[in-house]
Amino acid sequence: MVNLSVPGSRRILVCVHACRPQAAALVREAARIADRMGPPWYAVYVRTPRESPEKSGAATSRQIGNNLDLARRLGATSLAFKGADAASTLAAFAREYGITHVIASSSHRPWYRRWLHRSVTARLQRMMPGLDLTILDSKEEESENQVRSRNGS
Repeated sequence: MVNLSVPGSRRILVCVHACRPQAAALVREAARIADRMGPPWYAVYVRTPRESPEKSGAATSRQIGNNLDLARRLGATSLAFKGADAASTLAAFAREYGITHVIASSSHRPWYRRWLHRSVTARLQRMMPGLDLTILDSKEEESENQVRSRNGS
């Protein structure tokens, strides 16, 4: 168990998602935030039954592994878990490791899917009130990458 009595002890968690092609950009941004803030940080991926290797394929598994390796190279402790529900698994990890700040990408699901099913970040925030949550807009990051690639930067 992490000693939370130490003043200023902060810990960052970045959520690595299987379906986000911009997960590497999210990991890089989390590394920048962790560098500025100074605490230890963790990159965590939760494999749910919907994301089994048989269903998601080798390319997705490779992408997840690459993103976790990138996080490790940038200074994170990278971990992968299996869980029935990503939000519950992340909340259990956050409680056990004393996570104070979570970084995730935004969900761009249609409004009716958001209305019927809360996002992982919304459920995580509800399970852990007081948790600092930074949600990075993945569409904005995606469009910036497209502009950079067109400009040759």
